[in-house]
Amino acid sequence: MLFTGARIKSFFPEAKVDTEIPTVEWKTFSADLPSNYTFGAPKIVLQTGTTWQAPVASQLPLYGETRSPVVVSWRIGEGRILWWAAATPLTNSGITAKAT
Repeated sequence: MLFTGARIKSFFPEAKVDTEIPTVEWKTFSADLPSNYTFGAPKIVLQTGTTWQAPVASQLPLYGETRSPVVVSWRIGEGRILWWAAATPLTNSGITAKAT
């Protein structure tokens, strides 16, 4: 299941996200470690105002800072959630944006 942004807490109250003032600048985030999700995508570019709070054992940070990632893979029971801090990489809105 794919979720984006801070509203994940509406569906999974145990999700720990920090909501900040959204940025208008595009930022580049490097992959934290090799995985099926990061293969072929060593970096991503997105706008965000949300980060995940220090992941626990069932939550794997994929991009961003280890203690405040912007992409997380989260195992719940037999399922898995892929959470992105923002939907901007899934749209064409930033396709020509230059990252910082």
